[in-house]
Amino acid sequence: MAAPVLEGSVRTFTPKPVAKTLLDSPYQRTWPTLEKGVTPEILNKLKSDLGAVSTYLRKETSKGKRKRARTAEDAGKPARSEEELELARRLKSQLVLGINEVTKALEKDRLRLVLVCRSVKPALMTQHLVLLSAVRRVPALCLSGLSETVAPILNFRTVAAMGFKKTSAEHDTTFDPLVEFVTARTPPIQISWLNVPGVEEVSSKEDENETGSSDEEGMDGKDEGSSGEMQKAAEVPKGTSKSQDFIPLMSEEDQSQNEEAKMEAKDVTKKSERKAKQTKRKMGRDVAQEEEGGLQALCVKRTQSLQEKESKRRKMVAKKKKKTVVMASLTGTSK
Repeated sequence: MAAPVLEGSVRTFTPKPVAKTLLDSPYQRTWPTLEKGVTPEILNKLKSDLGAVSTYLRKETSKGKRKRARTAEDAGKPARSEEELELARRLKSQLVLGINEVTKALEKDRLRLVLVCRSVKPALMTQHLVLLSAVRRVPALCLSGLSETVAPILNFRTVAAMGFKKTSAEHDTTFDPLVEFVTARTPPIQISWLNVPGVEEVSSKEDENETGSSDEEGMDGKDEGSSGEMQKAAEVPKGTSKSQDFIPLMSEEDQSQNEEAKMEAKDVTKKSERKAKQTKRKMGRDVAQEEEGGLQALCVKRTQSLQEKESKRRKMVAKKKKKTVVMASLTGTSK
């Protein structure tokens, strides 16, 4: 016997489109734009300088991977000496890799150059580095192809962001030429709504379209002529020291005025607290006095009421005695 066949159309379920609300900052933070041909120059310089010391900067793989990837040539390689290990440690200590590590180093004001890869998605992950770099007055660039150029040299999968630490006379100066080369070609960060000393204000959009072009156009590798005059990074004014932990966003007069206002506010609060304590003490005394007066008044009222009751009782007793005497006299006379 054949199975029954259901007649009618089959309903198809179409999901409704869901609208998601996202929060975005109303303040624009844009990376500085480079001229044509500058991005390939910077990438080539990074490749050449980092590649020269790649043997000391490469990330070491785990023991299991080394055993699986070991060949006859690798087995014959000599072990590193103590001097080579010390050099590798010093070189690695001058580099900061990763978005989180670069953010921490910028907050502590330990970097002199920041490089970010433009292929990071979403771009919101690296937008905070623009503001931090502007506040710390650190040259920063967002380059296309940074991860593809640097990651193979350092034996990393990806390099979303990297930074070069500040050095002194005691540290190694291997990366100084590279940092100077990049900073000389890095325009200052322009943020109109942030009043940072030493940072220029944002020019109009028409000037930006006329003067600069995006660094993605420079990745074609075609140098159509001279790259033009290079804008230097914003220099630190003479009055400020390089070892500042933070950069004040207001003048010294404003800071002194704020400190005076804070001191005055503290004095006012102390005076108000003292007055409040004095009023509390006075209120306590008044309440105690009122309580004592109330107790005395109650005692007086109680004694008066008792005296009145006693006088009434005596009057009643006296009346009863009189009645009995009168009744006795009347009964005696009647008899």
